[in-house]
Amino acid sequence: MKKPFNTQYVVVLRLFILMVAKNRLHFKHNLDVNTFSHVEHNSGVCYNKNGILGIRERGFILVSFIRRNLLRISVMVLAIAISSSCAFASTTKVNNKKYTHPSFYKTSLYKLFHGVDVSYWQHEINWEKSKADGIDFAIMRCGYTALNKFSLHQDSTFLTNYKKATAAGVSVGIYYYACATTTKEAKKEANYVVSILKNNNINNQLPVVMDYEIDSGRANTKYKNIVKNKGKSSARKTFTKNAVIFMNTIRAAGYEPMFYSYRVMIDPKFSSNYRFNMKDINGSSQYRFWLAQYSTSISYTGNMEIWQFTSTGRVNGMSGNIDRNFWYYPLEGTKTEEGTKSIRKCTVTLSSTEYKYDGKAKRPKVTVKYGSDSLEDGKDYAVSYMNNIKKGTSTVLVHGKGDYSNETYSTFKIGDKADTTNKTTVLDPSALTPHDIKTVKASVDAKKNTVDVSWSKSKNANKYQVAYKIDSAEKWTKKTVSDNSYTFSDLEPGSILEVKVRGRNTESEETLSGAYSDTKYCYIGSTDNTCEIGEDLKVTVSWKKAEDDRGKFSYKVSITPENGKTKNYTVEGDHKTKTLKANTTYSIKVTPSLIIGKKTYTGDAGETTTVFTGVTEIKSKKAVEGGFKLTWNKIEGEGKPRYKILVADNKKMKDAQYMTKKQSVTSVTIKNLKNKQKYYVAIKPYIKVDGEPVYGNMTKVVGITTK
Repeated sequence: MKKPFNTQYVVVLRLFILMVAKNRLHFKHNLDVNTFSHVEHNSGVCYNKNGILGIRERGFILVSFIRRNLLRISVMVLAIAISSSCAFASTTKVNNKKYTHPSFYKTSLYKLFHGVDVSYWQHEINWEKSKADGIDFAIMRCGYTALNKFSLHQDSTFLTNYKKATAAGVSVGIYYYACATTTKEAKKEANYVVSILKNNNINNQLPVVMDYEIDSGRANTKYKNIVKNKGKSSARKTFTKNAVIFMNTIRAAGYEPMFYSYRVMIDPKFSSNYRFNMKDINGSSQYRFWLAQYSTSISYTGNMEIWQFTSTGRVNGMSGNIDRNFWYYPLEGTKTEEGTKSIRKCTVTLSSTEYKYDGKAKRPKVTVKYGSDSLEDGKDYAVSYMNNIKKGTSTVLVHGKGDYSNETYSTFKIGDKADTTNKTTVLDPSALTPHDIKTVKASVDAKKNTVDVSWSKSKNANKYQVAYKIDSAEKWTKKTVSDNSYTFSDLEPGSILEVKVRGRNTESEETLSGAYSDTKYCYIGSTDNTCEIGEDLKVTVSWKKAEDDRGKFSYKVSITPENGKTKNYTVEGDHKTKTLKANTTYSIKVTPSLIIGKKTYTGDAGETTTVFTGVTEIKSKKAVEGGFKLTWNKIEGEGKPRYKILVADNKKMKDAQYMTKKQSVTSVTIKNLKNKQKYYVAIKPYIKVDGEPVYGNMTKVVGITTK
């Protein structure tokens, strides 16, 4: 992504042109750069032996000027202005060729490491020479699926490469050349990879990669057949789902997954014949991504961690053409997986932080502790040593494994002097980096069309970054706040919101960020319910079922007894019947959730319905002159139950008269009725909620004839 043209540059350039005009200088265009004897590459200013001055842009002289001596000072001013005002992309030279890094790469946010990927085709490799040549990591093929038949094979050089590269201090990642045409095949491929790694006790530091190219063989044929019969969209969906299943299986086995493919396969801006929907693979950073594009610069704007920039590289210790890669390691770490502990919360101690340069790789002993617990290398974490031969700052990466995830790092120096203490504890980034946010709550108010988000405070954080997407937007919008809460307002009814939060430390030397919290998914909608108590205290909760073209709805029915624990029931229909305990007050809510794919967006519970399961029974009835006497069972419990005594001259209790009695009263004498007249009576227990009666079960209607 190109940076906007700096306005200071424009102003200075205009002033310079005015100075040129004032000195009556002449203009020429598109002069051959080779005619210039001197080119200031950093400033873009050049001149030839005749004193013609110019501004150089991408190998062309756009504007040229005469009278170099008269404008020497002006040229210097312009050169300084251009150099200070324009943001030049960072570059790195590899094999005598200059490569321009993507726009997101900044040394304050990323470390740059050099690596290769290898397979059987590289044959014998001298890994010590490759390490000395600046290769810090290698992603090696562990196996492949045959192009024209679904048969799985292990790479015959994998174990040898793994052992020798590890011994040489090269960090190892794994890739599998996949050709799956169905999700079933993709899962088999992933399980095959897991079996290779586990059976051979592979302690890889970098992720396990699905190399998915589908540009030949049966996978390519299957893709084209789907395009022919159902269209490109259906074909992309099929093969994207294969990729997701592969990586889900890798993750479930305890390994960090990554996806690899060519840009032409993944970027609709680059090719209309792209074959994967990256929005479903790493649009929200679900999976890490390794991109292949053989060029000296790259404009891809999606999420990317490794760039395979050439297939014709050269590396000492390897013969022939080699795939070379840049790894943009994020200093803020990657992601703490749900159900694991963050390795960024651990303290990392190095046995030494200074070494004297001798041309050999330095590997200080690493001790990792989570609080007072010592972690085990290979089980809880893996270690990578980067840039640890030449003079300068070397990096130790600690990758979480098993019960731990994410990554952290420490550094040590190689120079002219050695560390005489030989026992220095390095203050790892977690001492300043904000800790993970443990809890995030999101509350939808469908009446106000708002979502209130709050979260637990993060240690070391003085700010928080709230990232969100509304209605499945392609990119996250980010806001920085000081408090540990934020309210989204003026949301559209029926819209969906995704939100996650991380802590930020803007007071450190470099702005440091913690890992993002788990994402909360919200639906701006609610469901009101009605409740009806039937026989045997069976309560039926009903609601109106919603519809949405984007997905399907489910409903969480929450039933909470007074002073008791809530029980939740998930229903896809429009009602739920449940037998409840007698003489108890319940609060009942129904929360809608819109399910789109694998994401569940939770809405507002709406109004709470109170249910009272009060039950009593008429114990005795006795006729008296012009009336009768009743007794009934007392209802125990909280909520101050009361009794409504109903009297009517018909069994259906139409136009019944009534009186009320408080909880402690269990008898009443009804008077002023007609003599020798049959009446019908029933008792309805109730409680009051906000001044309104909530009724329980009415007793059976009984008849009695007065005297």
